Amino acid sequence: MVTIGLALQRRMLDSASRHLGPTAGGFVRDVCVRQLNTPFEGIEYHQLTALLKAIQADAGPLLGQSASDALAADVIQLLTDVDAGIPGRVIGNVSRVMGPSADPFLRAVCGKLNIELDIIDRTTLPMIADAARVDALPLLGEEAARAVQTAVARSANSRPAVMAAQIVAAARRHAGPAGETFVRELCRTRFACDLDQIEPDGLEPLAHAIRTEGASVIGTAGAIAFGRAIAGALTSPDDGVRAKVVEIARQYVGPAAEEFLRRGCRKQGMPWEGVDYEHMMWLAEVVRAESASLIGKQSADDFARAVRRLLVGGK
Repeated sequence: MVTIGLALQRRMLDSASRHLGPTAGGFVRDVCVRQLNTPFEGIEYHQLTALLKAIQADAGPLLGQSASDALAADVIQLLTDVDAGIPGRVIGNVSRVMGPSADPFLRAVCGKLNIELDIIDRTTLPMIADAARVDALPLLGEEAARAVQTAVARSANSRPAVMAAQIVAAARRHAGPAGETFVRELCRTRFACDLDQIEPDGLEPLAHAIRTEGASVIGTAGAIAFGRAIAGALTSPDDGVRAKVVEIARQYVGPAAEEFLRRGCRKQGMPWEGVDYEHMMWLAEVVRAESASLIGKQSADDFARAVRRLLVGGK
C-alpha cells in the first residue's frame, strides 16, 4: 500500500486549518496516532476513510471545545478593548454637540469629580453624564445640555464600527467558516439580532453562549467541511504530469493506457487522480511490474525508465 505523499499531506493540513482552526494540524496528527496507531506521515490512502471518521468523532468534544473556548476568550478580550476606547468615544460623541470644545469641557467636568478623563469606564459614565448636563446648562441651554448628557451616557454601549468584523475574524481564526456561521446563527437565535447589531453589553453573554454551545456545533460542522475538502484534496492539481504519463503509456500499452494506469494504481491502494511528480519513482515500479507480462521484461524496463525521466524533465 502507498503512504500519502507530501503534497497531499500539505493539502490536508491546510484544509484542517481552514475548516477546523489553527490548532487542527496537531489535532489531526494526534488522531492518527491515537485512533489509527499510525503517524500522520505514515498514513496510507486506504486509511483515509477511517481517519476522516475518527476526526468527525473527536472534533466536537475535543477540537470544538478548544476552538469555542478560544473564541469566547477573544470575545471577552474584545469587550476589554471596547471599554478601553470609552474615553475617545465620549469625546467623539460630545463633540457632535459641542465641537472642538468637547475635550476641554469634559476634562473640566471630570476634574471636578476627581476623575481622569483618559481612564473613565462604563461604571463612571452615569455620574459624568449628570455632571456634564449641569455644567453645560448655563452655557448651552436645556436642550443642548440634555444632548450632552445623552452623548456621554450612550458611550458606554456605543458599538465600534469594526466590532462585528473583529468577531468574525476571531471566529474564522479559531474555527474556520463554521465558526462564523455558528456565531451569526447564535446571535439570531439567542439574542434576536444580527451579529452586526450586537452591542458591547452583549459581548459577555455572547462569549458565555459560545463557550457552552459551540463545541459540538463548531467541531461537527468543521469536521464535515474538512471531510469534503479532503475529498477534493485527493486529486492532485498537477494533472499535467498524469497527462504526460498517459502519453508515455500509450507508446507501450496502446489506447487502453489510462485504464491500465488507473488499474495499476488502484491495485496498490492509490487513486490515479492523486498521482503527482513525487510519485514517479513509485509509479515507474508499478508500470514495470504490471506491464512485464503484456509487453515483455525489456519493454517494461524501458517503460519504467521513461516514467522516471519525468523527474529529470521537471514540471
